[in-house]
Amino acid sequence: MSYIPKSKIIVKIAQFSDIEENFFSKSSPNKAYTGPYIETSDGRYFIGTNFTNNGGELFKKLNISANFGTGEDFDTYLNLRPTPYNFLNKIKPIPAIKKIPTEKDYERGYYKRYFSSRVNQQFGYKEISFKTYNSINQQQGEYDHHLHDVGLINWAIKGNVYKINQLTIIEKEKSFPNISHLFPILNEFQRPDLQVQTDLTTEGEELYYADGTEYIGSYHIHPTEGPMEGAKHILTSHSKLYYSDNLPIPARDTSVDEEYKQYLEEEKKKANRIRKNNIINRPTATRDQTRTTPSRTNTSPSTTTPSRGNTSSPVGGSGY
Repeated sequence: MSYIPKSKIIVKIAQFSDIEENFFSKSSPNKAYTGPYIETSDGRYFIGTNFTNNGGELFKKLNISANFGTGEDFDTYLNLRPTPYNFLNKIKPIPAIKKIPTEKDYERGYYKRYFSSRVNQQFGYKEISFKTYNSINQQQGEYDHHLHDVGLINWAIKGNVYKINQLTIIEKEKSFPNISHLFPILNEFQRPDLQVQTDLTTEGEELYYADGTEYIGSYHIHPTEGPMEGAKHILTSHSKLYYSDNLPIPARDTSVDEEYKQYLEEEKKKANRIRKNNIINRPTATRDQTRTTPSRTNTSPSTTTPSRGNTSSPVGGSGY
C-alpha cells in the first residue's frame, strides 16, 4: 500500500444512522461498521487509526428503507421499474476535494482543476479529483451522472494570475453559470514572484484606484505591493492599484456623527439653562408669610335676648 502523509489523513468515528450514509466493509457488506476509521484526502475510507496497518477499506451505502421507503406502493414500483432503484442504490455521494498543484505544475505555470455541477441547483458546485471527474464523465455508474455535469478549468499559478484566471472564469461561465463562486480567490496557490512584472496593459473593468475610480492604461505588478500604475516600477511615489474583489473598504464618514454629537451637546446645555432658570424664578414664601397665622374670629352664633316690653294689661281693660 502506498504511503500517504499524515496531513492528508483524518481519523473519525463511525456511528450507525437511519437517515444518513453508513460504512460497510467488504467482509461484512450487510452490517454497518461502527468505530474508528480513516478518511484520506482522495475520498477513501479505511478501518482503524493507522493507515499502514488498517483493517480494510470501507464504503458508504445509504439505508435503503430510509432512502426509498417501504410498503405496497414501493414494492409495486420496484416490480414496474427496477432499473432506477438499482442504479440509485449503488451510487455514492460525490466527494469534494481541493487539488493542490505540484512542482511540475508550478514549472508549467498552470494546472487543471476539476468540478461537478448539480443540474437542479444554481450553486451546486464541488471541486473534485480527476478520478471522480473521469468516472462521471464516462458514466461508470459510481456516481449519479444523470444529476451531475462535470467540467475542468485551466488555473494559472504563475504570471498575471488575476487577469488570466478572471478571463478564464468569464469564458467558463457561459457554459457553467455562477462557477465564479467555486473559485473566488483569483490568485489561489500562486507563489510569490520576486521579479517585477512590467509593461502590462489594462483596457478597463480590471483595475481600480483605492477610491474606486477605474484605471485604464499601462501598469506593473510589484512582488509585495501588487499592481501599480505605470509600465515600470520607479522610486518616486506612484499609486497602488486594486482588483475589484480586493478594493479597500472606505473609511466611514464620521462628519455627520460629529455634527449630531455637537447638536446633542447644545441641546443638553440648553436644557440645563432652562432648568436653572426655573429654579431661580420659582416663587418662594416670605419670612413674614411663613410666621403669619390666621386670625381667630368668633365664629359662634350670637345669642340675642328679646327685649322685655310692658305686657301688663291696660288699667281697666280687663274686659269684664
